[in-house]
Amino acid sequence: MTKFKAILFSFILLITLQSCYDKYPEELITGTFKTTTELNTVKYMYRDKNYRYIYSDEHPYGNKLAKITWHGLGYKLETINKVNKYDSLVQTIVLDEVKSTNSFIETTYTEGIELKFSSEWIRIDESPEAKLLDVLKENGIE
Repeated sequence: MTKFKAILFSFILLITLQSCYDKYPEELITGTFKTTTELNTVKYMYRDKNYRYIYSDEHPYGNKLAKITWHGLGYKLETINKVNKYDSLVQTIVLDEVKSTNSFIETTYTEGIELKFSSEWIRIDESPEAKLLDVLKENGIE
């Protein structure tokens, strides 16, 4: 039994150490991405290292600018342009799968209401600069 515990401990330690070094892939941090929700709503994500803007023509109340705090294989979001109580909740986004340098799956967890959903994002442009800069200026961020 002691040998089994030692092997189990070693395995858990190895997994823990590997997860400590995992980071969000640099090539996916910045860019413009597109997804289609289960309700066939098309959404766009403009993201740089500090901010993320989600935009949809079909759902304008969901157009949100958020500050990003990176943590390993994910990040936390704090909404800047708050319009309701939901916007005050912190969201944690975790990278689930990298399909290529142009496609990945993230899961969003919303603290306080136990909401969880996954989105597959596909890169449509390397740079979010123009649209993201406009939104940042509209919200008083230079």
